[in-house]
Amino acid sequence: MKKNSNSKTLKKPLTAIAVVFIIVLMSAMYYINLNAAAVTSGTFTVDYTIQNSWSNGASVNVKITNNGSTINGWSVNWTFPGDQKITNMWGASYSQNGSSVTVTNADYTASIPTNGSQSFGFNISFVGSNVAPSSFTVKTSSPVSPTVTSTITPTINPTVIPTITTTAIPTVVPTGKSSVTTDSHSSTVLNRTMEYNVYLPPSYSSNTSKRYPVMYLLHGMGGSNTDWTSWGMQSIVDKAGGKEMVIIMPNAFNSFYVDGYQSGINYETYMFKELIPYVESKYRIDTSNGKNRAVAGLSMGGFGATYYGFKYPDMFSSSYSMSGALGVTGNLSTVVNKNKYSAYTMECGTEDTLVGQMNVDFHNTLQSLGIPHDYITRSGTHSVDFWKVCLPKAIIFASNHFATN
Repeated sequence: MKKNSNSKTLKKPLTAIAVVFIIVLMSAMYYINLNAAAVTSGTFTVDYTIQNSWSNGASVNVKITNNGSTINGWSVNWTFPGDQKITNMWGASYSQNGSSVTVTNADYTASIPTNGSQSFGFNISFVGSNVAPSSFTVKTSSPVSPTVTSTITPTINPTVIPTITTTAIPTVVPTGKSSVTTDSHSSTVLNRTMEYNVYLPPSYSSNTSKRYPVMYLLHGMGGSNTDWTSWGMQSIVDKAGGKEMVIIMPNAFNSFYVDGYQSGINYETYMFKELIPYVESKYRIDTSNGKNRAVAGLSMGGFGATYYGFKYPDMFSSSYSMSGALGVTGNLSTVVNKNKYSAYTMECGTEDTLVGQMNVDFHNTLQSLGIPHDYITRSGTHSVDFWKVCLPKAIIFASNHFATN
């Protein structure tokens, strides 16, 4: 999923360590009636990814891909080899008894169609090393397929890299084609090397005198700077229409884009004191006193986009929240000013049980304050498929509020 111009091999330092497990499902029988039986077999691919590491902690993402029959419910069991303890989880629920962990799907992640996938993520605390479990057990259930138990054996041993030292050199952009690359810079605020992905529009390499507006596109909890790229944002943006723009996709860990939400991470200070000045001097960006900057994001990133848009209306001409986790922290209530704000759109799925009510509540707050905004609701859950449909609308919305022609 991350095979693109910003991909790396294991010979280079990585921002995330991916351990790919192949689950071969054991043949199983279940009886439809007394006289008939069916045998089902198939293969799951499970990606266990340590996405970010910090002192005595890390965030992990697990993706389950189903190459067999459609399932409608699953659980995963494993035993941590060390003293790892899960502190919070998204996309599923969990119970932990000592080192033994059981994870069960959330309502909106229960179904996995053939060749489809679902993901969940979590934060862990630990003392010493953070070694991945050596085996997992997956149980599935469905009206159309049997309950199956499989044991996963990892193919590689992960090694946690607490400090990222990668320095990627962006690929030269062919004339007339957009590009997405990974680059990095050194942060004094966060005391580490920080990676980001950057989308450069089709004319960037050929029209060397042109300066472009910029969008900061933010990831969700448990994600990283590579998420949007891996979901095909390059093609989506290329086809969206609107104005050509540079798009910066930063890595925010699980910081909620503010100072202090994640221990030891003053991300808001980093964003405005280091990242924005760095990328806007490195790339040909025309900020025009804030009229050519936009910010958009999903879930945690939807909060970040909303928070930045309302707190820094002189810096951003627009902000766009996709399934924003708008009620996780109380920061929004401190920055909404009915007398000054950026253009704002919020979009959320009607079946999004995770953040749907948060969006209703914030919409009502804005209405009570008389702050004009667009509130889009449509069928959808808290999912990548939903956000991929949001993205072209965010591009057009930003374009309509940029000062550049």
